[in-house]
This record gives sequence, structure tokens and C-alpha cells, in this order.
Amino acid sequence: MPTEKTAVPASPTSDQNDELLTELREALANGGLTLCYQPLVRSADGELVGIEALLRWNNSSRGDVSPRRFIPVAESAGLMPEIGRWVIATAIREMAEWQRLGLFHDRTLHINLTLRELLDPQLVPVATQHVLEAGLQPEQLCFELTERELDAGAEPAEEATERIAAAGFRLVLDDFGVDSSVEILTRHPFQFAKIDHALLAGESRPRHWARLLRGIGGLARSLGIVLIVEGVEGEKEMGHVAALGFTHAQGYAFGRPDTGSNLRQGLGAGAWAETRR
Repeated sequence: MPTEKTAVPASPTSDQNDELLTELREALANGGLTLCYQPLVRSADGELVGIEALLRWNNSSRGDVSPRRFIPVAESAGLMPEIGRWVIATAIREMAEWQRLGLFHDRTLHINLTLRELLDPQLVPVATQHVLEAGLQPEQLCFELTERELDAGAEPAEEATERIAAAGFRLVLDDFGVDSSVEILTRHPFQFAKIDHALLAGESRPRHWARLLRGIGGLARSLGIVLIVEGVEGEKEMGHVAALGFTHAQGYAFGRPDTGSNLRQGLGAGAWAETRR
């Protein structure tokens, strides 16, 4: 077997990041950013219970730029709160149309937050204004955060999550279970936690993974936290989710990220009803 080493890509230079940031500012100002959405389902019957808004950027010269590339640049430059407010306004406006068509009743919209977005003093007022204007209920808006971001934010992050919960919005702990401490579940008012895909699938599963997941599930239920298994890609993993008693799931097995228009049309045509049969 060939043993040729693969070159590790060089880290972007400061000049490259500055150039990317300039183009990102232009995209934000000129409608160059878009959203796609991925379904979250009830694992027992495939019923759509929510959608996650995912930020996308197609650059005219670079093509599709990965969020893993541009979000850290925007976060370092302090641009993410502005981008986050755009995401909230755009996603809620689209969900208001779903609501008008009778397709969003009792369903939730999930939006990811970086640390700077979490600490943005305008986050709760802006989200509240858009939710009320759209005719949605605050509890339909769920903000997703990782433990790394919350730990980096320390006490200000705890105060921010309390403000979010006090406004009626819901909190989701993302990527729970890998490099995570159980204690974080008690420090923030979470209603949901997403189980990291690595705990469920493939060779990356830890020893006694099923016992571990059952234990996590029992702990979450005792705290009133709903667990969502993310990254479910096939029938085998769907079987694991059901066998372990998890009620919510997300992944390619249930739907890939797509435009709001396509997702709405699929739902209106009974796409998830077909999954339930």
C-alpha cells in the first residue's frame, strides 16, 4: 500500500483572512448569504418537529465557502452578531410564511449561536421583536450552543442564557457527549441537548457506548431535557436511536439540508407523512 504522505494545508494568512472578511461584509450587505434548513424529526414516526437553519455563502470567485472557514473569521472580527441578526430575521420571516400555510404549528426553529452572538446585548430584543411580528411563539425559537463556547464565555455566558430562557426562548446544548461534562447540564437552562454523532456510529464509538447513551438519556430525562441524536444517516443508526429510547433525531436519513422553498413544498406534499407510513 502506498505510504506517500499527504501535505497538510497551510493555515490561512492574515492577508487572506482580511480579504475573506472584506468579501463577507460585502455579501452580508448585498444579499450574498443564504440559509438552508435541515429537518429534526420524532424518531418513532418520522414526524417533523423542527428545522435547523444553516448559514451558506456562495462566493462568485471562491464558490461555496464552508462555514468552518468563514465563521471563525467573522467571529474574530466581531461581525458574527450582525450576521446572526440577519439569520434570525431571515429564518423567522420564512417560518412566518410556513405558519401562514399551516405548516409550522407547534414546530421549532433552531439557530446556532457563536459566543459573540450569545453575548450580543441586542440578541434577545431583536429575536423577540421578530418573533412577535411574525406571529410565532417565543418557545418555537431554539438557540443552539456548544459547551466550548459556553465555557469560554464563563459567567457572562450563564447570564446570557438566563436572559434567553427568561424571554421564553429555548436553549439547546449542541455536540453533547464528546469532551463534555455532565455538570454543564445543570449550569444553563437547557430544554434540549444534541447527542454527538460520534457516540452512535462507526469505529469512533466509545466502549460500552449503548450503556453510556442509556445513562445519558436517563440523566437528561431526570432534568427535563429532550435529547436529539444528530448525524443519523441510515437504517442501522435509526435502529440504534429507537432501541436506545431517544425520541428525536436529525440526519441524512430524515432529510438533507435544503432551501426553505424545497422543504416547504416537500412538507406540503406529504413527504414526511410518507416517512411515517
